[in-house]
Amino acid sequence: MIYCPCKRRPEAGAFPAINKGSEGFMERMILCYVLLINILCFLLMGEDKRRARGGKYRIAEKHLFLAAALGGAFGGTLGMYVFRHKTRHWKFRLGFPLLALLWAAVLCALVLGRIPTFKTDW
Repeated sequence: MIYCPCKRRPEAGAFPAINKGSEGFMERMILCYVLLINILCFLLMGEDKRRARGGKYRIAEKHLFLAAALGGAFGGTLGMYVFRHKTRHWKFRLGFPLLALLWAAVLCALVLGRIPTFKTDW
């Protein structure tokens, strides 16, 4: 039988292997990263809103976008509407959801096994 890398076994996908010892280590790390960066971006939106109300030094928009681009777009979009912050700015109203869609596509591809992950033989 000829080996074809595009025909992966069902158990070779990214997230089904989460509970199988060290086999799903990289997948668990990716999942933890995405979760933490989304929580961080959500909290950044809340903190910037708090500072805006208090007239204090604000978090730069480029830093909010950087956190969203690094994977926190879901949390940033949620934070925008929960805290009612930056919802009048077209860059945020359009940019954060588009980044969220991009990350959703990446995560779907990862779950379906279309993006190779680093496998270790530990």
